[in-house]
Amino acid sequence: MRAEEEARVARDQLTATQTDIVAAVQAVRKMDTALIDIAQDVEAVHGLLGTMASDSRAQSAAMTEISAALGAMDQSTQQNAAMVEQTSAAARNLSSEVMSLSAQAASFTVDKGGASLGKRASLRSPEMGTERTRAFA
Repeated sequence: MRAEEEARVARDQLTATQTDIVAAVQAVRKMDTALIDIAQDVEAVHGLLGTMASDSRAQSAAMTEISAALGAMDQSTQQNAAMVEQTSAAARNLSSEVMSLSAQAASFTVDKGGASLGKRASLRSPEMGTERTRAFA
């Protein structure tokens, strides 16, 4: 009887071992599936990182172009401001010249002579002390 009991214990142990082996094989298969899923996810992340790097390079190139355009606009703005200042200075100079010429022209008096077709006007300038005559048509 002792041998039968030993055989039964051995058989139970073999059955338990087989059950453990089947459970271990299933665990290994699950682990294999999980590792395959992880590898695929890593590949997807790698692809996304590549896309992000490419997009980052494109953004950098666009920012460089924008910076160059802003530099050109700034230079044009500075040139325009300089031209406006020059134009303003020229306008002030012309304004003062017009005022000076107007003051000089105001010092002349015009005497209108006869009523014929070829009118003559006599211009007298106090500064010149002389009289000039000019024909008007």
